Amino acid sequence: MKSVLLVASPENCALMANGKKTIDVKKSKPKVDTPFKGYIYCTKDKKIKFWTGKRYSYSDDHSHNLFDRCGNGKVIGEFICDKIYQYTTMNFKEGVDISDEDMERMSCLSLEELSRYESGAVNDFCLSYYGLFGWHITELIIYVQPKALTQFFKPCKHSFDIDRCGKCKNLSYNDLGIECCDRRIIRPPQSWCYVESLR
Repeated sequence: MKSVLLVASPENCALMANGKKTIDVKKSKPKVDTPFKGYIYCTKDKKIKFWTGKRYSYSDDHSHNLFDRCGNGKVIGEFICDKIYQYTTMNFKEGVDISDEDMERMSCLSLEELSRYESGAVNDFCLSYYGLFGWHITELIIYVQPKALTQFFKPCKHSFDIDRCGKCKNLSYNDLGIECCDRRIIRPPQSWCYVESLR
């Protein structure tokens, strides 16, 4: 099943985990129907860490107990995206379906921050539209033990028929751990990417 892996900073991961940030703002949206499953990759930061375990926080304090786990550079949780809002800070409001106030509150971003991020973001739902997409996050689960990025795979581009590529001909051996198409994710996307759902 096709899902999405999105990228967030340690600060934003903490805001999501604590229920304050329920919209993640992106310049594009996936071509899948809502609701869909998503995973959250926490970016690396030398000074600030996002911790999972007994509490969710970001901090430069390293005095956490042994039950806490650092999520930086790992997948820290999963969620269901039940709606994607269309939004712009500009006067052109055609297609917008969320107010400035709700976008600020739910994304934990000011109008000034949204405007800066929006600059140059061209979206394809309207030919001349400059805007953003607000991914609504529900049913969030933060993993006690963050998952390695390499546990995730890009969706296979090939069907299970005779036209599949040479590597995909080994699909019948997947029970032995052989994967097709070199689909394992080894580098995080810049903003988000499609992934296969974990079983």
